[in-house]
This record gives sequence, C-alpha cells and structure tokens, in this order.
Amino acid sequence: MDNDPREDPVPQCETLLVSENNKSRPLHGQAIVALMVYLTAVCNGLSSGHSAILLPQLRENSSSIQVNEDTESWIVSVYIGATSLGCLLSGIVLHAWGRKRTVQISVACNCIGWILISVTNYVSVLLVGRTLGGFGKGLSTPAVTFHLEEVSDPRMRGTLSACILLMYSVGIMIISMLGTDVSWKISAGLGAGLTLLNLLGYSMLVESPVWLIRNNHIDQAQKVYSWLWGSGHELQVNNVLGQFSLHENNGETPNQIDQIFTLRVWKPILNK
Repeated sequence: MDNDPREDPVPQCETLLVSENNKSRPLHGQAIVALMVYLTAVCNGLSSGHSAILLPQLRENSSSIQVNEDTESWIVSVYIGATSLGCLLSGIVLHAWGRKRTVQISVACNCIGWILISVTNYVSVLLVGRTLGGFGKGLSTPAVTFHLEEVSDPRMRGTLSACILLMYSVGIMIISMLGTDVSWKISAGLGAGLTLLNLLGYSMLVESPVWLIRNNHIDQAQKVYSWLWGSGHELQVNNVLGQFSLHENNGETPNQIDQIFTLRVWKPILNK
C-alpha cells in the first residue's frame, strides 16, 4: 500500500518544490547546523568510550577510587540504562519542546556529568556523572538527527545524516587516544570543556522549521526558512508554508498517536 501523502506534509512539500526551482540553496546555514550536530555526536562518542579508559585506571593501586567487580559493573550498566531511558523519553520531549531545546537539555546533562566525573573521588558521584552522560546521549541522538534532516536540502539529507554516526565514531577514537596519555579525570575535564562549547554553540542555532510549523509558529518558521534558503527562494518558502496551512485548514494533519496504528507502521513489523 502506498503511503498516505498527508502523513508528513512538510518534508513532501519541500521535496516536490525542489523540482520547481533547481537553483541550489546556500550552504552556510545548513553547514552551521551540521557543524553543531556533528560536535554533539563527537561528544556522545567521548562519553560512550570513556569507560574503556576509566576502568583500567581505576584498577590501579594508585587510583583515588578503589573499585571491585560489582562497582565496575555498575559503572557500565548505569550508563547503558540511562541511555535507554533517554531514548525512550526523546520522542515525548522532541514533540513538546522541539529539536533545539531537546539537544540543549541533553548536552547540559552530559556537561554536568563530565564535571562530576572530573572532580570526584567517590564512587557514588562517579555513578551519577555516568548516568547523566548516558541520559544525555540517549536523549540527543534522535534529536540531532531530526534537527539536521529538517533544516537540510532534500538532496543533501542522506549524506549529512550519514556523517552523524561517523562523527560519533570519531569521538570514541579521540577519547581512546587520550586515555593512553592522560588520566581519566583530565580526559573528563576535556570532555566537559568540549560539551560546554557544544552547548554554547547549539544555543545560537535556529529551531527546526518543521517543528515550528506543526506548533503554529508560522512567522518564526518563515524567518528560519528565509535564513536557511537565502534570497531567490522566497517562492519556495511561501509554497511550503501555504501547502502546510492548507493541510491544517482541511483537518488533514494526522494525530500523532493514531499514526502508531497505521498500516505503514505495523506492516514492516508483521513481515519480520
């Protein structure tokens, strides 16, 4: 069965309008958003890979924190559990507060977690720091993907989105290299500094125009589209806004919960 074209009107409107005007959109706006998204992915990679250098150093006799097998298990498991919780909550937060604010919350959690890890000599505080880092990673991963895809040109979305996982792997590589030369506290301090830079940079970004339109912030969405697409694309901006408004006025925008029970969601699951 073909997908109902009413189910995601804004992205489909954008795709259709690309053929109406083949003039390339400017890259500076998309590049700025992509840079911050990739920095978030790098920070998530740093957080994920930190346990690989943390645990061996904690086992040393000279370590300021003495651990046993149970403690090591907790250090790893709280991070994984918090990541899962962040992923589960991300959809709710994304819908309610938007892509930008969700990433800001997640990066702030990650930054606070790094700070706690870098200054503590107590296992309990270390576990809290790891929990915050895992939660931030789980919350931000869907958010940055949505944010980047919804501000990028349809012809570039695949390439830009694919690089998110690449930059996540780069973050793991960086923290692993740091662990060979510096202590786990210093590497955590460096992680805190990088996530703070990420938080400041992300605060300067624009919100996703798709989320703005779906939450009736039409004027803000128009400003975001105008900044992203630049001059020469005013017709595309007006057409996207106009077509989405038409769907809204006709009552064709689907209920978010109802979409879960549509055939397009259940058919791939039932075929497995």
